[in-house]
Amino acid sequence: MSLENFMRIADALAVPLSYLMYENLNQIPVTERILNILNSKSEKQQEYLLHMLEEMSFGLDRLL
Repeated sequence: MSLENFMRIADALAVPLSYLMYENLNQIPVTERILNILNSKSEKQQEYLLHMLEEMSFGLDRLL
């Protein structure tokens, strides 16, 4: 299959290419999963999600 057709399939399904490349979604690298989530959100939603992630990260640092 050509890359162009592969990209068309992903677009038609409205999923990132990585979702079609891995058998299990847990195999997708964490950073790519986070980027896929952020890319589907508005700028305001992205800022809110990043703020939540930062706050949770600071909380984890205090616990461990």
